[in-house]
Amino acid sequence: MKKVLIVLVLVIALIGGVIFGSLYVYHGNANNPLTATSEPLTVNVNEGESLYPVVDRLAGEGIIKNGFLTKFYYRLSGLNLSIEPGRHEIPAGATLKEMLDALASENLDNVKVTLPEGFTIENMAQRMEESGLLKKQEFIKAVEDFTPPDYVPAKGERRYRMEGYLMPNTYVFTQGTPAESIVQKLSSEFTFNFKRLLAESDQGDLDPALYDDIVNKAAMIERETNNAEERSLVASVIENRLAIDMKLQLDATILYALGVDSKVVTFKDMAIEDPYSTYYVQGLPLGPICNPSSNSIKAVLEPASTNYIYYLLNPQTGKHFFTDSYDEFLEKKKQFNGGGEVTTIPSGPETTTPASTKPENPYQGPSGLPFEILPEQDPIQENPADEPAAETPAETPTETTETPITPSTEATKPSTTATP
Repeated sequence: MKKVLIVLVLVIALIGGVIFGSLYVYHGNANNPLTATSEPLTVNVNEGESLYPVVDRLAGEGIIKNGFLTKFYYRLSGLNLSIEPGRHEIPAGATLKEMLDALASENLDNVKVTLPEGFTIENMAQRMEESGLLKKQEFIKAVEDFTPPDYVPAKGERRYRMEGYLMPNTYVFTQGTPAESIVQKLSSEFTFNFKRLLAESDQGDLDPALYDDIVNKAAMIERETNNAEERSLVASVIENRLAIDMKLQLDATILYALGVDSKVVTFKDMAIEDPYSTYYVQGLPLGPICNPSSNSIKAVLEPASTNYIYYLLNPQTGKHFFTDSYDEFLEKKKQFNGGGEVTTIPSGPETTTPASTKPENPYQGPSGLPFEILPEQDPIQENPADEPAAETPAETPTETTETPITPSTEATKPSTTATP
């Protein structure tokens, strides 16, 4: 009996030792799985590769100590075992959990680039270069060589055929993505959003020949107001002016014609004979002057029903005053310029609550001058000299805040003054 007890004790001790040793090795592997711990480790995950094949590969390459225990740990851990393709850095001395976190993190070769609403193609090209993704001319060449969707009009005399048809948003691209693939993504996103907006406004069967007018108007609205509530009102002003054959006279179109983002707009500028200038052309400019947001496109599709043909900015509130009366317009202009308090406003958006002074795009500063649309007059007759008519504040970029778009998966306005 004594011998049996001794054997039993030895067996129990052996089993306990095995269990203890196994737990020691298990936890030791969980806390220190790498064969080399003094330097960070770069690991590439192939497209479609899951965690366990990566573990097997790393074990086979001698990077981790024990592939079996590593997979066993992950199986029992209850952790999310999803990992991301691309290049990842595992920290020096990482635990198995930290290694998994690293493999699930964003590809180190990914580049996030934000293209704010209202950016022109040249603004986008500059942002691409600043992000390190592409050289400016690479992007512009890819845009010029791109074959647009059928609904985009022929280039003709336009500066860029795709102006207005690239979707502003925050995107994530892998370093080295070809320029043509990036342009294709921006174009596809625009097409998807544009057709979604058409469907939501019950205009899904609209003749594609009319798409360009919508984009053209939306681009001007994008550059005219930061206030989402005012976009449909600005759209109504544009429609009402077009309906009575009244020139739009928008300073934002002058800036685009001049190829600048901001400057002091002079009477000489207003007199330029350029098909993008709405002081020169009757009706819409030659083409869109920027790449508009979904909100501006929606405003064109669903403009407010008004008689407004004038508006100007109340600098105290950051909101615009709209009217169909030129006399009332002049009265408010005098009141706003003199710093008078607005107490009574006719129909139109509320203007007594201060708006945010933070601009949404690089074309309008926080305290822009009042914007005006005035009756048609020849500015040269009033001021033959190159006298400043209005100052457009310097660029103050603000990024968009929408969800980033990856390659495998959505700016901004000048505060302008049109002076007769």
